[in-house]
Amino acid sequence: MVHLTDIAYELLERVFLLTDIQSLGRLQQVSKLCLEVIQSSVRIRYKLELALEGLEDGPPGGLSPAERLEALLGRKGPWRATRSSRIDPLSKKVHAWTYGANFLSWIDTDGIIFFVELPSDVKKISAKSWAVQGLPFHLACKESLKIDPFQNLFVVASILPDPQWQLSVQIRQMTTGDFHPECGRLFSLALVETCQEEPVIHIGGDYLAIQYHAEPTLQRFTMVMVVMNWKTGAFLLYLIGQSLACAFLTEDHILIGHDEPNCHTLSVFDLRTCHGKGYYEQVAELKDQAICQLLYPEKDQNCGEYRVDMESGTPPPRSDHTNVTHLPFRTGWDRLILVRSFEPVEVVGEDAGHCASWVSTAAVMQCVRKVEHGEKDSKTFEWEEWGPEGSLMMCLGHRTSAYGCSTAFLYPFETDRRIDTMIVYSFQQRALRKALQSQSESEVYTHPKILGSNMFFASAEIETRLKGRMDVWNITKDLVGFDAKQVQFVLNEDTLVWVHPPRSADGQYLFELSIL
Repeated sequence: MVHLTDIAYELLERVFLLTDIQSLGRLQQVSKLCLEVIQSSVRIRYKLELALEGLEDGPPGGLSPAERLEALLGRKGPWRATRSSRIDPLSKKVHAWTYGANFLSWIDTDGIIFFVELPSDVKKISAKSWAVQGLPFHLACKESLKIDPFQNLFVVASILPDPQWQLSVQIRQMTTGDFHPECGRLFSLALVETCQEEPVIHIGGDYLAIQYHAEPTLQRFTMVMVVMNWKTGAFLLYLIGQSLACAFLTEDHILIGHDEPNCHTLSVFDLRTCHGKGYYEQVAELKDQAICQLLYPEKDQNCGEYRVDMESGTPPPRSDHTNVTHLPFRTGWDRLILVRSFEPVEVVGEDAGHCASWVSTAAVMQCVRKVEHGEKDSKTFEWEEWGPEGSLMMCLGHRTSAYGCSTAFLYPFETDRRIDTMIVYSFQQRALRKALQSQSESEVYTHPKILGSNMFFASAEIETRLKGRMDVWNITKDLVGFDAKQVQFVLNEDTLVWVHPPRSADGQYLFELSIL
C-alpha cells in the first residue's frame, strides 16, 4: 500500500498545484507532511496568497515565482493600512477623463489626450506617460472617454446635436491615436431621444455598451443604451427604458439592469447570439432573449421613479501589448458589480444617500450555468434564490468605488472640510478565510440587514449574507477649498486616485495619486 510518505516531494508539489484552493485549505489539516509541502513550496504559497487577495497570476516572463510572492506579500501591509509611499498631484484642465487598469487618461480643454501609466512600488513598475495631438474631439459637445490598455484601445463617445441628434464613436489606439487596426473607422448612429448629460461607456472584449440619460420626455429617469461590436461595427441592441444600466460579466456576457412593474431586474445576455436580431426599443421585448433574469425584492407600492447605475472592476486582459507593462499579478474574472439606486432628492431628503448592492459575478454566472445545464426549468431567479448569498446591500450616503473583488466606500465625514475614515470591504475567496486566515488577522464581516428607509422595497427585513474582510483605513484628507460632496475617488489594485473637480470656471481638475 502506497503512503504519502512514499511519494516524492516534487510530485506532491505538482499534484497540489493542480488542486483547487478549497482543497488546499483542507489538505493543510490532513497531515504534517501536507502542511510542510504547502508551507515550504513557493509556488503553492503564491497560489494561496493570490486567492486570498482576489488576484490571478500575470503573464509569463519578468519576475520569478519567488519574486512575485515577495511583491504580493509586500503589498499586503500597505494595502491593509493604506500606507502610501508617496502622493503625486496632477493639476490639469480637463474636458473628459477616465481611469482603468492602472492608467489615468484625460482630454484637456485644448483637445490633447494624455495617458499616464501609474507607478507601483510593490510591482516594480515605473511611471510612463505620453500625449497625442490633432484628434477630432468635439469639445463643445457632451463627450466621454474610456480606455482598455490591454487592447491598446481608447473610445470617445460624442453626442452631436446637429444636424440631428446622433452618437459618434471613435475607436483608436492608445499608443498612436490612429484608428484601431481591428476597427479602422468612425461609427455614427442616429438617436431617437435627445441627450441630457455625458454618455457612459463600458468595454467588454469585442463589445461596447454606451448609455446616456435622455431628456425627460415621458419619465424622469429614462435611459438609452446602445450595444455594439466595435470590431465589426454591428449595432446589436438599442434600448430605451426606465432605470436602465449595465456592466460586462465576461467578454461575451452583459448584465443589464432595468425596471419592471414589481421589482428591479438584472437580465443576462450572451452578445454572441444577438447578431442579426436588430434593435429592441423596449427592454420588455428582450425578455425572451435573456439567458436568465435575477429579481430584486418586490418594490414598495409607493415607490416612485429612481435611477440606477452600475460599475465594475476592469476585466483581466486577453492579450498583452507593448504599451502595457508585464504585471506579476492582476485582477481576475471573479469580480464585484456595484449597483447603485438613487431616488429623487425631494422624495427621500438631501442626506438620505442611495441604495448600494454589490453583486458577485460568480453568483450571476452560477445562475447562467444552472439554466444552460438544464438544472432549472425556469430562467427566472427569485431574490431568495440568488440575492442573500450572492450580494451585499446597504444604504449609503457617500461615494463608492469598485475594483476587482473589492469595493470601498467612505464613512460619514466628521466635517465638510476633511475625510477621516475609509472602510474597504474585500469579498474574494470567501470560503477560504476560515481555513487559511485567523480571525485576528482579518475580521469577517456580515451585514445582516439593509440600513435606512429609502430602499424602495415592500419588506423591511431584506437580508444579505455576502461575507468579506473589512479593512479600516484611518486617513486625514483635507478638503479645504473643495466641495466635499463633489470629490470623487477611484480605487485600483495599487493606487487610490482622488479627483477634485474644478473650483472655478477654468476647468482645472486636481488628481491626487496615493501610490502604494
